[in-house]
Amino acid sequence: MPPPALFPLSYALHLAEEAWGGESFPVWASRLSGVSFSREEFVVLNGVAFAVMCVAVAVPSHWPRTQRVVMPALGTIVAGNGALHVIASLWTLTYSPGVISGVIVWLPLG
Repeated sequence: MPPPALFPLSYALHLAEEAWGGESFPVWASRLSGVSFSREEFVVLNGVAFAVMCVAVAVPSHWPRTQRVVMPALGTIVAGNGALHVIASLWTLTYSPGVISGVIVWLPLG
């Protein structure tokens, strides 16, 4: 099982690519879906998700038995996100901001 601290660190890396890679994820997603996804919404959503991930990583240090559930759940989430970026890039034949860190970091970590 990977060290729990790798999850928030990898999220920060993935978030940086989504925020500054290409046209940025919110702009890319809005353009392709036709649904408005503002940078502010992106920041709030990812801020909440990052906080939840940090809490989820901290919980097993206080209750070690929860690690059997929390770590596989986080692994599934990050691997799923990495896979979705790959699928979206292939489907649209465009660069999905987050696909590089998704493939290099999140798929192996998951």
